[in-house]
Amino acid sequence: MNIWQCISIWLVGVFIFLATSCGTTGGKQVETVIYDMHRRVTKLDKGFDGINTTFADLSVKLQENEQMMKSLQSVIEENQVKITQLSKDLNELKTTLYRHLNLSVGGAPAPSANLTTPREVSGNVEILPPSSAQAPSIQTPPQPATLVQPTQPKTTSPSGQPQTLAEPPAEQVTAKAEPKDDYLEAQRLFANEKYEEALTRFDKHIKNFPTQETTPNAQFWKAKCLLNLNRYQEAVQEFEVLKNNYPNHQKIPTALQNQAVAYSRLGQNDKAIQILKELINKYPLSAAAEQARADLEKLQNLNR
Repeated sequence: MNIWQCISIWLVGVFIFLATSCGTTGGKQVETVIYDMHRRVTKLDKGFDGINTTFADLSVKLQENEQMMKSLQSVIEENQVKITQLSKDLNELKTTLYRHLNLSVGGAPAPSANLTTPREVSGNVEILPPSSAQAPSIQTPPQPATLVQPTQPKTTSPSGQPQTLAEPPAEQVTAKAEPKDDYLEAQRLFANEKYEEALTRFDKHIKNFPTQETTPNAQFWKAKCLLNLNRYQEAVQEFEVLKNNYPNHQKIPTALQNQAVAYSRLGQNDKAIQILKELINKYPLSAAAEQARADLEKLQNLNR
């Protein structure tokens, strides 16, 4: 039951009441009261109409504001994604700039080859002829001087002969290598052209530290060791592992170029050309792409 039905019932009740209680005063007075009540109800009706109209307008405005808020929220989210991507691109450009300027992230010069920590050598090799130039040898740090063991105190036996006290056995402590130290040791072996030892070390590093940031690099240098050992088919497979497991890694362009080298030395020039074209198309501004263009020209000239 709505408000108008209530008012109608109330008016009927008032009319009946007036008709029964004021019958002696005449119909004129009843008529006046009913007219006055009707006028007031009409006025209230108009007032309610105005309130309903205002409420409807407010409801429409609220809906419009809600739609506008949703639209703004969507724009904010899109801008946040763009800001995140720009920040990532800026960090990559910063890293690239520091690498080209031979600076560390803090602005200090990068460690040189004759320091304890070696720099990674360039991964590019030429297609033809097979490159005889390998990674530059890195000077190993001097070994610490051997400490002179103090002489053991001597005692005199009852017979008068000098007797040396027995030294207690030293405890053997084996410390687990840190991922970075283990990786750098493998790098030293590679830089000193000890490819068999470096291959073993990189392989163990990948198995022992499968989730470290050095693992993708170790996978790349494992494949490089195989390439330098003339184990080309295995090198192709290991470069493929790097591409599949770490498709966005920074060494992928160089890996593609080296994989093309391995294919060319296996006599599969068509496959090498395909890899080189993929490298140039996907990473046209990379240093590996420059070498790839020269390699591609050599291979295409061979096929003519």
